Amino acid sequence: MTAPGGAQRASVADRLLARLRTEAPFPVPEGAACRRAYVGRWQRAAGAWSWFLVGAGQVGSPYSMKQCLAGERLAFTHNNFGDSWEVYPDPEPHLVERVGVTS
Repeated sequence: MTAPGGAQRASVADRLLARLRTEAPFPVPEGAACRRAYVGRWQRAAGAWSWFLVGAGQVGSPYSMKQCLAGERLAFTHNNFGDSWEVYPDPEPHLVERVGVTS
């Protein structure tokens, strides 16, 4: 994607990775990458991750990469049982928006 002025704009995944490196309470090593998870509507409604971080343990989010970037900052929840991290935009959008239900 090209930004105004002809400069190459970083992808959504690269911009999210840059924010994770500055905001995450865990280390994000060089070589880590954000990857989209291709889950169905019902899996998303149940909280399945929309993306995950490759090369940095179990890190992901039920929110899309774009929704995470839209937040003022990133919020993190640690699950000790599975030793995983969930990433959320902060402030968090309304649940109906996350699931994609329309009225």
